[in-house]
Amino acid sequence: MIVEVSSAQPDSTQLPAPKKIFNFNLESLRGVAAIAVVWGHSTIQNGWIDPNYYPKGVWSFAGPGHLSVLVFFLLSGYVIGIAHKKPLGGEGGKISTYLKKRFLRIYPIYLVSLLLALIASNFFTGTTYSAKIIFSHLIMAQAFLSPTIIAIPTAWSLNYEAIFYLLFIPISFYRLSPTLLMVVSIVLGCLFSLLPQNTYTELLPSYGFGFAFWLAGLSLARYMPKSPSTTDYSLMTGCLLLFLSLGMLDAPLAIMHKIGVLVFGQKISDILNYQGVTFQDFGYLPYCSAIIMAFTDKHSKYFKYALLILSLVPALTFYHYYTESKVRDISFILFPTIFYTSSLCFFFLSNQLAQYSQRFIKSLIYTGSLSYGIYIVHYPILYSFGHTALFTGSPLTYIIRLAIFLLIVWAGSFILEKKFQPWIKKISDPFLS
Repeated sequence: MIVEVSSAQPDSTQLPAPKKIFNFNLESLRGVAAIAVVWGHSTIQNGWIDPNYYPKGVWSFAGPGHLSVLVFFLLSGYVIGIAHKKPLGGEGGKISTYLKKRFLRIYPIYLVSLLLALIASNFFTGTTYSAKIIFSHLIMAQAFLSPTIIAIPTAWSLNYEAIFYLLFIPISFYRLSPTLLMVVSIVLGCLFSLLPQNTYTELLPSYGFGFAFWLAGLSLARYMPKSPSTTDYSLMTGCLLLFLSLGMLDAPLAIMHKIGVLVFGQKISDILNYQGVTFQDFGYLPYCSAIIMAFTDKHSKYFKYALLILSLVPALTFYHYYTESKVRDISFILFPTIFYTSSLCFFFLSNQLAQYSQRFIKSLIYTGSLSYGIYIVHYPILYSFGHTALFTGSPLTYIIRLAIFLLIVWAGSFILEKKFQPWIKKISDPFLS
């Protein structure tokens, strides 16, 4: 669903103002990605929902949290590209206005979540942080200038986002090619691995690779034509289901890792895959791009065929799990298998499932409008739950605590996104004019 909203009411002496296009389908994608992050953290951090019980076997499946961050990077680049088609500093508006809007969208909610993380750390474990660590978080230089506060590890990606927003200014002003810059960013990321490794240089490859993902989204916004066909909700649903399976059916990641070892050797490959956005993550780039293209109707007539070929690669993981099944329990792949096979059904039976798919995608739009709040505030809440040893130790307590946790995350996200953020925007509007 794409809605065109006029940016101003024309009078008799004015030409109609250009219309801003808002793609509500992207909100659905944001919502699922945010839920996947919460799902992943809730499962991976054993004992944080319930200090004395955590699910095993089938129920230990974790959502693709890291993949969600990669999708968010592409989404960010795409949305910025759509919103700023004309050069900043010229027809595209003032650079100062761009910076103020980006700051007001990201920073206020981040600051509230950071304060919650500091309070939770001190209250539950007595942990205090140095002025340097707190200051680095306040200027969004966490991860680079200092370790990320344990109660808000999701903040690492906001440091990347802030850098990417700044780098967009010269890209827009000088009309640089994002596709060419994406290649340059990947090459630089690889070259950074040759530097002497220390606290500061070890993250440089990750910044280069992360920026390449962001630039991929910007390239889609700038160069990909809109498909003349109608919106395909079955295609979107199939992509979401495939996305949910890729965290465990990670053959694309494994293939890229082996390519890295073959090209660079084991030592350099280990540096390139150290933390943050890694070289092997490029195995996911075609999937992230395809998901964005499906949700924005920006693709060619051959897109579905390419997507079907891509969807076959994760199936290679089943052979690995088959060999693993002889030595360990692999029941945790049940849900990824269901998601994967369901995605194929939506790809092959798109017409028959179109009506159900449309309802499903539209039902996620509201969750998407809370996605940033969900992403950044859930971890301080999860940290607090993990250090509250009341009513714990059984499947029942786990389920009840999980329900309460999700309710608090939802309520907190609603307050931040629907109450706090509009209030910040209202009092800041005079400074944006």
